[in-house]
Amino acid sequence: MEKFSQWRDKGTGIAPFLPHPSSTFETTRLVSSPAPVRLANTILAVFSCIVKIPLALTLALLHFAIISQLVPSYPIRKASARILLTILGVWYWNVSIEGARSGWRKNVSSDPKAGDIIFSNFLSPLDALVYSAVVDPVFVIPTYTGVIKVYTLFEAVMSALSLPTAAQLSTVPTLAEIQAKALEKQKVVVVFNEATPTNGRALLPPAIKHFPDASLITDKCRIFPSLIRYSPADITTPIPPMSVVSYLCRIVCRWKAWGVRVRIAKPLEVSASDIVNSAFDEICRIGRIKRVGEDLSAVSKLDFVKAWTKGRL
Repeated sequence: MEKFSQWRDKGTGIAPFLPHPSSTFETTRLVSSPAPVRLANTILAVFSCIVKIPLALTLALLHFAIISQLVPSYPIRKASARILLTILGVWYWNVSIEGARSGWRKNVSSDPKAGDIIFSNFLSPLDALVYSAVVDPVFVIPTYTGVIKVYTLFEAVMSALSLPTAAQLSTVPTLAEIQAKALEKQKVVVVFNEATPTNGRALLPPAIKHFPDASLITDKCRIFPSLIRYSPADITTPIPPMSVVSYLCRIVCRWKAWGVRVRIAKPLEVSASDIVNSAFDEICRIGRIKRVGEDLSAVSKLDFVKAWTKGRL
């Protein structure tokens, strides 16, 4: 991968846009495995596809078109998201909140609640589904130029399957306006401030550089840094897949299950001088990952994908 060395962070050597080896077709063929193992994996993968894909497509249509749009009850929408994720292969969950006592989470006062803001890393189309099964969210994904855009659940899922954009909006909402509307609608604001998915090995520079107004942080709006991680990690989409169908096949045409971990840090102190950088530092702390330099922002991913695609033709 030396030809992609210019997209490695100079300080850490981390390449945040390189896909995990097991997500490439060459390594998933199990070429080095014995013939019986390859045959068994092929049979199990085909069986998994035949069973899971129709179920996943049916429930996805039901969830995105009807349940997430029209059902007012969050517990029902949460259950639907969990079922869909289970069919997609996400069987193992680990959701933890710093400072929360053990036990049934709905009684824990340190949980994010309506009007709060979660700053999270960004890995895959499943991120939005996972958060919708943890909190009742509205999503913010900025353009790589830092323009704030509000996304529905389905739009957030689809954005992780495409390249970052610089689209300008005629009317750009502020984070304060989004938070106020979220509080009114009893929702949590989830911000994917890297603006594009990575492989999870590091955190890109924030697209929204500064929090608009520190006075926004009150008991009605707390800022929670959060990290999401998958195991195995090849569920991530640092390189956009060829199509929705190809990504769906990647995650369901296997007999092994995925695991997801969501770790939410304590809310930031009101005295934080730079809220965005403080949130990113906390994400790195709880996830034990590093931040990369400004030369590896979301906009540099556009050049990387061009080089990656050209190099594989």
